Amino acid sequence: MRNNSYFYLLWCVFLFSFLQLHGQDDWTFETHSNNVTGISIDSQWVWIATRDGIFKFNSITGERTKYSTEQSNLTDDFMTDILVTSDDSVWVSYYYFGAGHASLSPGNWENYEVSTSPLTSNFVRTMKRAPSGAIYMGTFYGGVNIYKNGGWSLISSENSPLPVSNYSGGIVQIAFEDNVNDQNVWFGTRYHGLYHQLDTTWVRYDIYNSPIPHEIISGLAIDHEKRVWIGTHDGLAVKDVNDQWEVFKQGDSPLPTGFVQDIAVGNDSLIWVATLQGLVSIPSETMTDFSTWKVYLSNNSGLPDNSVEKVEIDTLTGDLWVGTYSHGLVHFDGTSWDTFDFKDSDFVDNDVLSLNYTHDSTLLVCTLTGGLGIFQDSMWTILDEEHSGLPTNQVNYAAKDSAGNVWIGYSFNGLSMWNGDTIVHLNHLNSPLQYPLNVINDMYLDSLNRIWLAVNGGLWKFDYSEDMWTFFNADTVGIHQDVTAIEWDGADGFWYAGRFNSLKHFDGMTLTAYDTPDHFLEDAIVNDIVRDEWNNIWIGTSSKGLLKLDSDGNWFHFDASNSGIQGNNISCLEYTPDSTLWIGTTGVGMYSYKLGVINHYDVYSGHLPQNNVADLKWDGHGTLWIGMPQMGLGSHHITIYTKPEDTLGTHSLKAFTGKMAVYPNPVQDKLHLDLSVLTRGQALVSFVSMDGRVMQEDALGYLTPGDKKFELDVSGLPVGNYFLRLFLNGEVGSLGVFRE
Repeated sequence: MRNNSYFYLLWCVFLFSFLQLHGQDDWTFETHSNNVTGISIDSQWVWIATRDGIFKFNSITGERTKYSTEQSNLTDDFMTDILVTSDDSVWVSYYYFGAGHASLSPGNWENYEVSTSPLTSNFVRTMKRAPSGAIYMGTFYGGVNIYKNGGWSLISSENSPLPVSNYSGGIVQIAFEDNVNDQNVWFGTRYHGLYHQLDTTWVRYDIYNSPIPHEIISGLAIDHEKRVWIGTHDGLAVKDVNDQWEVFKQGDSPLPTGFVQDIAVGNDSLIWVATLQGLVSIPSETMTDFSTWKVYLSNNSGLPDNSVEKVEIDTLTGDLWVGTYSHGLVHFDGTSWDTFDFKDSDFVDNDVLSLNYTHDSTLLVCTLTGGLGIFQDSMWTILDEEHSGLPTNQVNYAAKDSAGNVWIGYSFNGLSMWNGDTIVHLNHLNSPLQYPLNVINDMYLDSLNRIWLAVNGGLWKFDYSEDMWTFFNADTVGIHQDVTAIEWDGADGFWYAGRFNSLKHFDGMTLTAYDTPDHFLEDAIVNDIVRDEWNNIWIGTSSKGLLKLDSDGNWFHFDASNSGIQGNNISCLEYTPDSTLWIGTTGVGMYSYKLGVINHYDVYSGHLPQNNVADLKWDGHGTLWIGMPQMGLGSHHITIYTKPEDTLGTHSLKAFTGKMAVYPNPVQDKLHLDLSVLTRGQALVSFVSMDGRVMQEDALGYLTPGDKKFELDVSGLPVGNYFLRLFLNGEVGSLGVFRE
């Protein structure tokens, strides 16, 4: 069973997905569309770009239409921006694959890539309409591509002072100063500050010749008085027409964080600033009077998510539209807040912590904030704090006994039992479940309906029929303090493991310890344990890869250095009746292992919506259910479709064929990246947070085969864990990095 420890919860929040297996060819999965990456408004229609396609939303009637690779010839569903123009057309930019263009009732998209059009880069990051109607596209590598009346032109380092497209940041922000002159335009870059073009005159603003606090420009807008508002990764700067500056940073202003995501100018001269930790309104005329600022958070307003990605003003009404990271689209008219999350099912919550499939074909979905979802006979039953009396909406694990009772385990809130009608709670007031022995990491029901609880402190056995509790720990039978995973042994006992200790087998009376010759388990956290048909024990660890203990007591170790598994964080395991071991990872997708053959499934092959897999459950009827860490595509919306391998198209990315290494790791400011390259092409590195957010991008230049060394500045990244992802000529590689 999967380790569902509290430690592990701090690393991931989960969304729910499933796939249907038909000879490993057909996959179906739930997609989520609440991570808004772009907003554009056309009269009453609001167009939303997400990491799962495009939504056309009627702000008056609520009507919505989705466009994705399943319903159209869009190249990809991962969008970076969207732009509706006055000539009844809509433009989108893709994260990997250039740009697309169609009429306002899209049917057939015209897609532009480097290989098929004059577009100079497939990494398009922003789009703006110029006064003349031309479409300006800011890119990594390709400068600013301009499309007008069917023709293309380019602003690059070869015909302007814009930075050289080699080992540098891209053009990520564009703002036009007036409605007349295409050549009165501001360009925000990543790592090279701000550029202003006025006809043939160019001026650059950086940290050395201006007060801007950082050279990563993450937001850009020009107000009605021609003041330039500049968002960075270390605060906000404002420049007026007289070259007078104001700088606002976290700590010396009401800004909740220095990470600015977007800026919009309201009809009433209010400046709206989207940040990583809230939404801020600033009256432009009284910006230095902090008492006039307002900071909107989820705990003091109708904003459902503090992580605000995009802000856009409806110029007809003056209303504000807000795109959030995980809660979709928000409308604010100055008084009322309305959230639109594109939900079309009763699915309980995006933040799934664990799954369990029971003997009577019931799927139990345990969530971080939505309680417990019980899915049976195509119907959902929801148990939560508000309506059902659960002690908390965070449910760690659930199981169902032969009498039909559902047992529910929590962190710090003990155990509950639901009999289909009423709920009984067992906690520190009426049972021995005292802290920390009430932090339930895993649960196992044996053949006698006795409940075994893995907790921070040992193991509980609870015989409900006799109301008898028995505790096993180091003082009784030698059980290690923190137990994180349990697996039935096929007889009358079970296997279990915990944090930084050996694997153990317990038959109810006798404890037997098994440790690897090199004591690998003493330096790892066990995330999951499964047993196969030959009684081999498979162990997934958080940092040491995959371990196998065969029935003869021999150990085998598989990790990124000696197997086809690219990562060492094995988050979950499942074994299916066709003798296949399924391996879920953090960061590199999922693997199947059968008869010595390993197959890899991830977002780049087109099989999974993202590469972090947190839980796997086989239902015995042909379906493998998969829990996945949230990528911000969630709206509780379930779209099930089949994506056969032979229709994945030419745009599936494959694993990096070379080698890559980083040091030091952990890192503070400068990260060294060593590559051994076997192919050639434009290379881009992105740093992705554990919840799927792209926090930083670096262009490495045009690479040719051979050994390459790079030094990357990561001083602007918040402290935490990241995936470093390398994109090169249709290949992708991934490594873990910790910024301390």
